[in-house]
Amino acid sequence: MNIQPMKEIGWQKKKDFFATCWDTNEMHVNNQTYVLPELEGFCIQEDGVITAAVTYTYEGSIGLIVSLDSIIEKQGYASHLLMHTEEYLKKKGVEDLRVVITNENEYALRFYRRRGFQLASVHVDAARKAREDKPSIPLVGVNGITIRDEWHLRKWL
Repeated sequence: MNIQPMKEIGWQKKKDFFATCWDTNEMHVNNQTYVLPELEGFCIQEDGVITAAVTYTYEGSIGLIVSLDSIIEKQGYASHLLMHTEEYLKKKGVEDLRVVITNENEYALRFYRRRGFQLASVHVDAARKAREDKPSIPLVGVNGITIRDEWHLRKWL
């Protein structure tokens, strides 16, 4: 499995990947909108196509996973990318790694908790507020649960 920095990947290829995963290239997290292809991160490619990617930002000792996506499930790509990112950020001085998910994303909650993340806080009705900046955020998730709250998770590296 070859993990490479996102900065080595062309803009259009990154843009296409995120559009496939999210129907957009923007992610709204913590009252801030991030343009995913502009962020630092790592990816895995197969036959020249991005199959999984992680993006992050950090300042001082605090890091934030902005996105972690894999278009091929159950192959360990997301886990490998997360571990690689944790090791990289730890070397950069990050001690507190955070991620924000929405209340309906039970899969992500299990994924991150199995990898040492803990629930740090719940921001009730954060999705409603986020829709003011990004109206394309759906009202209901793929599992039929209303997207309403943000769950903030963290892991000490």
